[in-house]
Amino acid sequence: MKKHKALRAVCAVLAVATFAATCVASLADSAKAGKVRVGALKGPTALGIAQLMATRQDAYDITLASTPDEMAAMLASGQVDIAAMPTNMAAALYNKTTGNVQLLALNTLGVLYVLERGNDVQEVADLAGKTLWATGQGTAAEYTLDYILAQRDIADQVRVEYAGEHTELATLAAAGRADLVMLPEPHVSALLMRDQDFRVALDITQEFAAAARLADEPDMELTMGCWVVRKQFAQEHPQAVAEFLAAYQESAAYVNANVDQSAQWIADFGILPQAEAAARALPNCHIVCITGQEMRERIEPLLGVWFAANPRALGGEMPGEDFYYDAQ
Repeated sequence: MKKHKALRAVCAVLAVATFAATCVASLADSAKAGKVRVGALKGPTALGIAQLMATRQDAYDITLASTPDEMAAMLASGQVDIAAMPTNMAAALYNKTTGNVQLLALNTLGVLYVLERGNDVQEVADLAGKTLWATGQGTAAEYTLDYILAQRDIADQVRVEYAGEHTELATLAAAGRADLVMLPEPHVSALLMRDQDFRVALDITQEFAAAARLADEPDMELTMGCWVVRKQFAQEHPQAVAEFLAAYQESAAYVNANVDQSAQWIADFGILPQAEAAARALPNCHIVCITGQEMRERIEPLLGVWFAANPRALGGEMPGEDFYYDAQ
């Protein structure tokens, strides 16, 4: 299931010049006000920050971006201090910037699910002999799926067809042209709301954990989203980093426990377009706040799996020791 599209960190940095023109003024104002500049992506990786956005505008200036490339460009150019992004992009950006970003926390585990129109697929083995439609060819999504199928010894028995975009695949499914699909949230919830003949057949996060145990990697866990920090900012403002982590941990816990209120904030801030869809998606997004040594133990083996599948997914190299932020 190793997902998301093949890493484009190089393109992200090239986008800085264009994106900077619209962002630099407001970000400069926030810096003068003493606020920490935070960037977050619209979608699952930003869901856990909803309570912080609603209650801590005094301390944080939060900018939402529509694509991972935009977010990587903002961080690489110094327009934000802390940013949420896909975990494989964080590793690629570390390599692209020669170690000038660090992994601060894991914030979102897997958000991929297999949906079926029917009731045939109860476990991964049931995929054998079937055609599974997916998105994210050449990305972490593909590599993760390949890993799961390989550990179950059915990689050559499942035909995987790839659509270009999540919305395209959801449309194909709703039109009856794809009865077995792998999609991320919030597209999962949107399809279930649109077509009640579909059901969730497999949670890819759970299936990846089971596959990892088969490979004697019990600590490895599928993690799709993270927080990263500019190394210079972390070195110069360790207290601000610690306070952000504490604030985010509180926010993530609140969002997990208060779905309806959080879903309304998520819609109000434009993280997801609709509160109803956000409320349905939230419990399936595995929002977490994992830091320190536990963070490294969970993510480093996963990065190794993705690197083995395609080194370019991580920018050509495994990240070094200093990739992992340690408050100590």
